[in-house]
Amino acid sequence: MWEDVQLNETPEWAAECLRTGDLVCVTDGSYNKKTAPDICSAGWVLASKSTRRYIAGTLVERSPWANSYRGELLGMLAIRLFLLALEEYCDAVSQGTGNFCDCKGVITTFEKKTKRVSAGSRNGDILRVLRAVQGRTRSIYHHQHVKGHQDDFKRLQNLKFEALLNTYCDRWAKTAIKEYICSRGMRSVGSITRDLQSLPLESARVYLEGIKQTTDITKGLRKTLGSARAKEFYVKKGIFDKMTFDSIDWEATASVLKGKPQMYNVWYGKQCSDVCATGKWMKIRSKGKEDCRCPNCNRLEEDAAHLMVCPSVERTTLFAKQVDELEEWMKTHYTHPELRKAVRIYLRNRGRRKFSAIIGLSHRMQRVARSQDRIGWRHFTEGKVTKDIQELQ
Repeated sequence: MWEDVQLNETPEWAAECLRTGDLVCVTDGSYNKKTAPDICSAGWVLASKSTRRYIAGTLVERSPWANSYRGELLGMLAIRLFLLALEEYCDAVSQGTGNFCDCKGVITTFEKKTKRVSAGSRNGDILRVLRAVQGRTRSIYHHQHVKGHQDDFKRLQNLKFEALLNTYCDRWAKTAIKEYICSRGMRSVGSITRDLQSLPLESARVYLEGIKQTTDITKGLRKTLGSARAKEFYVKKGIFDKMTFDSIDWEATASVLKGKPQMYNVWYGKQCSDVCATGKWMKIRSKGKEDCRCPNCNRLEEDAAHLMVCPSVERTTLFAKQVDELEEWMKTHYTHPELRKAVRIYLRNRGRRKFSAIIGLSHRMQRVARSQDRIGWRHFTEGKVTKDIQELQ
């Protein structure tokens, strides 16, 4: 939280401004779901109305709970923590300093005083730290709304002081995310150390698989236990070994399914578990009354695996059309050129040729291909892809 604080002189001047009511505090958050769905940031500033001296900072948090609202909350929390430090270290008490933010939800949250934070509260870690801050502070702060992005239709010199500071905070927050991505990349949160997920004055934390839980832990527990049981099941059935299971980008699969209708998820579960309404199961459910043949190629015992490799002209044409559509999607979404070409070839072979057997693959692409071959062609068509694809991309 304090890595990027711009503090060129001792903060005694800010303590004096706090006493006289000359201090203005402003924050703004930033979040770009498309570019970095697990990263949010905030810029904040404490400035003197009369002298224009300031203390500013930015912060970046990487977590599965990242969103624009959490970024705004973290920015206001940073201000309140800094003000508490000024109050306790310099014995400075304020009777009405204004803390400005362009998110009304944050203002409501910080104006409210609660005796306890329920287990299911979103951003519960921030709320618990806020409660600790409120219990220790002697000052009175007024959290006020400032309209955001006023620089879109006004010149900077025509903005009020708090609106101008909000504009700067917005720019700092956006820049902080860009710099974070450039320096640390787009990888997932698994490698983040616990101290980087901790907040000041946070007395207790719960981690699951190295990720701090900020809301009801039953959601994280359900996911962790479900993953462990799924791995045990796949290994027991001989579908994957432990290393192959761990190499699959399950987060990507979950992200796709999250945006699909419930009945699509039901069908997906049936397809992956080989109990969808194919000829094989229609015969079983009808107790022999239904035909088990594929309606297109007349193969006996049509099952889920057959759907993607049916040799009939109609299904082959449909499959080729869908591969072309996928290739066009990859092109418009800036997929790595070599990956795009290799995926097209791999799919068109319909399981008859291994990924690693494609001629002309680079060294990095060969690594992806070998990892995907361990998972298998059918599982690839069902969305189980190797994590190495994300690294290549």
